[in-house]
Amino acid sequence: MFELCESIISTEDKTVKTYGLRYGSVEIRDISPDKERVCELIEKLNIENASPVHIYDIIDDFLE
Repeated sequence: MFELCESIISTEDKTVKTYGLRYGSVEIRDISPDKERVCELIEKLNIENASPVHIYDIIDDFLE
């Protein structure tokens, strides 16, 4: 099951919370700063029983 994960990205002038996903021990961070959008992606992945083998292609499509 895919789950939400959070990261903090800091630069010289600001700090931003970003969101990614986790599947077992695999974690893909910093997909988007939009938590709602990433949660919607995770919900769809879980409903469709998406294979984690294709997760990088799925994220590429999501970001386009």
